Amino acid sequence: MEYSQNILEFMESKGVSGYKLAKATQISESLFSKWRGNPTSDISANTLGKIAEYFHVSIDCILGRESKMIQQTEKILLDDKEEEIIISIRNKKISHKRLMDTIEFLQSQDNQD
Repeated sequence: MEYSQNILEFMESKGVSGYKLAKATQISESLFSKWRGNPTSDISANTLGKIAEYFHVSIDCILGRESKMIQQTEKILLDDKEEEIIISIRNKKISHKRLMDTIEFLQSQDNQD
């Protein structure tokens, strides 16, 4: 089985569409369609790294070479707005410092109430 098939199956098992993964990782959505029609194992390390990072698993897990996934202590489900904020941070539209300053400000406002 080609690596792209493993990745597509992994995405499906997690309920993640090509659109959603592309938006979060800045990988071209058309790549996933291409893999469906023309499976391949010729995938860049950068692409593999982005996909593995998105799912919080190893590259071996994404490629189907590791049967036991890395365990997460807590699964956090995000609504669309929360996901949009995280994507903005990952894509450097919002700096980490600015986000932390904003959080501190909001917490100080909550403490005054």
